[in-house]
Amino acid sequence: APCDIVATADAKGYCAEAADKTETELVSVPAVLLELVDSPDPVRLGTETVYTITVTNQGTATDTNVAITAELEKFDYVTSTGPTTASVSGKTIKFAPLATLPVGASETWTVRAKSAATGDVRFKVTMRTDNLLDERPVEETEATRVFEESELLRSRTK
Repeated sequence: APCDIVATADAKGYCAEAADKTETELVSVPAVLLELVDSPDPVRLGTETVYTITVTNQGTATDTNVAITAELEKFDYVTSTGPTTASVSGKTIKFAPLATLPVGASETWTVRAKSAATGDVRFKVTMRTDNLLDERPVEETEATRVFEESELLRSRTK
């Protein structure tokens, strides 16, 4: 939150007096970093990977109502963890907003998912907070390679 800093100076001399005052508004701002990793990657068809979502406040003020939404592609939801609860609808996982994220703090959510189709698939995370200036969300996407056991065997025999 902004605060005002007021500085005043008075000078008195033998034949003169002077006084002045200056005001400065000190503003602090949150600045959130969104990071996303998957492990393991690549994954064999029908096995699981864990997506780890980390949000860090690198700013100088607390951020509020940090809301995370994740979208699965060619994966089936298994479970999730984090500082807020998740609701799942199809391939979309919405975590309840985190009320506050203090300066320098990090919070982590995870989504465990089971691969349902082969290929180069994406896991997309969208983050919204009260303090994003133009209200656009922050988005991050993680690529995961899903392969069949036969692909692995074929590549070893060439």
